[in-house]
Amino acid sequence: MANFIAYNQEQLMLLPLNIVEMIPEDHLVHGVSTLVERLDLSSIYQTYKNSEGGRPSYHPLMLIKVIFYAYAVGVRSSRKIAAGLESDVFFMYLAAMQRPDFRTISDFRMAHLEELKELFQQIVGIGMTLGIAKIGHISIDGTKMRASAGRRKTKSKESLDKLEQEIEKEIEKMFDEAEEIDEQEDRLYGDKRGDGMPKELRNKEDLIRKIEEAKKKLKVSGWKRVNITDPDSRFMQDADGGIDMSYNTQVAVDEETQVIVANDVTSEVNDHHQFIPLYEQVIDNTDKKPEEVSADCGYANGKNYMYIEDNKIDAYLPDQMFDKEMDKEGTEKLGRYDRRNFRYNKDKDTITCPEGKRLVFKQKLKKDGIESCIYVGQECSDCRERVECTRGSARHIKVSEVDGIIERMREKLLTEEGRLRYKKRLSTAEPVFGNLKKNLGYRDFQLRGLVKVRGEFQLMCIAHNIKKIHKYVTSQKGGGGSGQKRQKTENQSSFLENLKGIGSEKTKTLFFRLIVPTFGFSRGGGVVI
Repeated sequence: MANFIAYNQEQLMLLPLNIVEMIPEDHLVHGVSTLVERLDLSSIYQTYKNSEGGRPSYHPLMLIKVIFYAYAVGVRSSRKIAAGLESDVFFMYLAAMQRPDFRTISDFRMAHLEELKELFQQIVGIGMTLGIAKIGHISIDGTKMRASAGRRKTKSKESLDKLEQEIEKEIEKMFDEAEEIDEQEDRLYGDKRGDGMPKELRNKEDLIRKIEEAKKKLKVSGWKRVNITDPDSRFMQDADGGIDMSYNTQVAVDEETQVIVANDVTSEVNDHHQFIPLYEQVIDNTDKKPEEVSADCGYANGKNYMYIEDNKIDAYLPDQMFDKEMDKEGTEKLGRYDRRNFRYNKDKDTITCPEGKRLVFKQKLKKDGIESCIYVGQECSDCRERVECTRGSARHIKVSEVDGIIERMREKLLTEEGRLRYKKRLSTAEPVFGNLKKNLGYRDFQLRGLVKVRGEFQLMCIAHNIKKIHKYVTSQKGGGGSGQKRQKTENQSSFLENLKGIGSEKTKTLFFRLIVPTFGFSRGGGVVI
């Protein structure tokens, strides 16, 4: 007869079950719990004003642990998180068996989106203290993520005006119909009260309000079209060539272990203006200047090159024609009528082409603070090689004040060392987006509006960094068998063993400060301030 382990769902236990013993010792949930308890949450605690009575609030420490862990495992729906608190042992452990409903989780997350930037900075600081992020080589990159907005809701100013007129006519018609109904009901019911504003009318008035907001956005931004649902989103093309309502997400990633050290979200379609803000955010977040920086040609513009030159940054940033003018061996392709074969005559302020024809100064331009001069050919009409030189009736050459910087950048990128340093970008920043989009499933945003979307992206980046820190810490202590158990205190002390060697008093305060007594919190109970 077969022999089985006894199975009885009604079996009582002699002692209460300790939920910690059900969790593997190297599980991510331990890392999240220990890490969050070392964060300074005073900016969140200060928002609570219920010290004089009322129902105690759920502890912010617990809610942050739950939300951070949820994002780290690819769960961001407040309803799914609430369901996890009832059925998932890892969520139960973090929440100490408390069960806030989905609305509480959603409201807490929405209320504290602005504080997430500060928490992100603290987590970056922990990564630096552990040696995970060394701010040696930093790669800057961006990707498009879909907005929570339908493309059919994107309208021009003319379309918005027409739509607004149609809705106003419908509202006027509804008021007329309501007036007739009121007269009939007055005859039937006298002075008895009726219901409030019809739901259909409320929806149309809400749509009118959204249209007015969209029209304001068009006026301020100068865009040709705007989305009614999310006015901050725009049509953008992703890496696969698809076009949809999206946001442009940006990260600066440390080469050491792919920790994100800066992030941002913008409504701008391209990356031209994102290099400087990301670079400066790296310095703000880490109090350290990167040793070197790489970014693709999408970040190339005159202002960025001037900034790199003025601040003596060791950058690897190709211009937009760099790849097109390289052959398979990585050497420059220099055609006969390449602009670099044109010679400038300083005394006459003219340019001479390879065929000996003159180009004269036409106008001076200034874009993003960078001055350029345009020279136009005067003898192109009778030149036999005109069709080889230009598609127009005359050749135009633009001479910019950053041409020298671009030329020096090309020379650096064409060296063996320059090629290797620029290639670091492929294994530094791009895998981060692969993890966010493919592994965690973050291909679109659920919130609307640039401010809220930035907060949501902060959560995604925090989740990525927490997993990196946890992986590093567990590898440093040698890992453990998947079936092994341990108590919470042992777990935390093992984690903290890897935080030794903290340097500054500022950093020590950041990690080991116990804020809770100051604000009158009890870790096991509700919030009373």
